[in-house]
Amino acid sequence: AKMDCHLENTHFSLLGFFKHRDAQDWMGQLFKHEGYCVWSQEEYAFMTTVQNAWPEGCVYSGSYTKKGEVLFYAIKPMKMGRITIALYLDNQCVEEYSSKPKEVENIIGNILLYGGSGDNSGDNNYYYDFSGESLAQSLDRWDNAFEAWLICQPCVAYDLKNMYSNSYYGNGRDLGDYYYNSFTCYDAAGYNDVNQ
Repeated sequence: AKMDCHLENTHFSLLGFFKHRDAQDWMGQLFKHEGYCVWSQEEYAFMTTVQNAWPEGCVYSGSYTKKGEVLFYAIKPMKMGRITIALYLDNQCVEEYSSKPKEVENIIGNILLYGGSGDNSGDNNYYYDFSGESLAQSLDRWDNAFEAWLICQPCVAYDLKNMYSNSYYGNGRDLGDYYYNSFTCYDAAGYNDVNQ
């Protein structure tokens, strides 16, 4: 049985959570060791391209409200383990400024693809072009890639997609009959035994 702790009618209780002090480092480790194994090449390219572009802390937007109040932006936690980017009226990003997603994009642009307080210079884009996406589309793409982690996962990096009975194919790599019916994954770092 799959354990989805995000379902409303779940019998599971959240006992606690782990918060990494450096979101970009956490994302880098997760993407390199498990994202590489469970995402398509396009998903991996997108996620590694934008992972470092998320705002780090509360960032001055350079814009003001109609009343002349300074606007800041930061990561905002959402339901179901999702995140987004929101506007705030204070430099601690506590008092949220009520705005629609299009207004956020009009003020800060699609910072996931075109920079922000982080760095979106991912070098694993495999020649995919995401430049035509809006911020809302990029956030949807991000959330869709994270769907894999809404269900409890084993601790060791693995490949969900090894459905073939004659050979092991890991993210486009044919490793031959040795990994027959195996869900072992050689991740982006070249390991197959990394604990998450």
